[in-house]
Amino acid sequence: MTEWNRDISWRQGFFLDNTTIIGQNLVLSDFNDSMLVIIASHDCDLAQSPDIEPFFEVIIGHFIDKLDGSCTNTKNPRKLHISIETRLGDHKYAEFITTNRKYLPKELLPNIKHDEELHLSTADLGVFRRWLSIRYNRSAFPNQFDSRLKNNDIDKKIAKALRKHGEFITAIFFDVDDGVEVNRVDSNDTYLLDISILYSTEVDPDAAIKAAEEAKEAIIEIFKKKLFNNTTNSWSEIELRYCDVFSDEAFSYRQSVTYKQWRLEHISFSEEPPHQVIQHQ
Repeated sequence: MTEWNRDISWRQGFFLDNTTIIGQNLVLSDFNDSMLVIIASHDCDLAQSPDIEPFFEVIIGHFIDKLDGSCTNTKNPRKLHISIETRLGDHKYAEFITTNRKYLPKELLPNIKHDEELHLSTADLGVFRRWLSIRYNRSAFPNQFDSRLKNNDIDKKIAKALRKHGEFITAIFFDVDDGVEVNRVDSNDTYLLDISILYSTEVDPDAAIKAAEEAKEAIIEIFKKKLFNNTTNSWSEIELRYCDVFSDEAFSYRQSVTYKQWRLEHISFSEEPPHQVIQHQ
């Protein structure tokens, strides 16, 4: 058995130092000068003996100039934009893509260092953890409903509407056909859609509710422009029955488990060349 001290200093959300990044060849070819690598494995898994869990998982990312609001707060399950605090008290911004993962031998942990200049706040560590989990636990909508959104470019237009204020908006929930899944074929057989937009009260509630209201009006306009016929006063394909905003303090637990969270999955790779995928060794 390998001797192992469970009282290790490593935690989920810690960053590897540059020496380790270079030594383990944790690089993306397009971002050699702006790399960072974060621990994805849970604290309890890091503490387990290598005989039980021989590897730990990291995600390779890179620094960016600013946050894209459509990729913050776990709205995109494949791409995360997040704020990182520095020892000096300022902030840097980073992008992580879920496929840029790698497993490293657990025996490395006692012999490598973490980057003491960078850390995630408690709130952002929570965001990172939720982002890790949603890859295997996210809502699915009827195929025909998804197709109707994409065929009308509504998904991309919603993403665009969120980019400006997305850091204030924590989630968008869709209630399609009151939760009853139906695959509708005829365009006149419309899906009924209710949308709830959640905004954060953590930093600047006044700015957040303003951003959420602007996003609400933009989303309503997107659906009406694409799917509402003013002449016949009727909807086709999807009827937007309701769209409103809620603070993250007012949205009930029952609503959160009844409605399905809609995430901006399409923009990870459809609008730009995919980043190099790190293969597991």
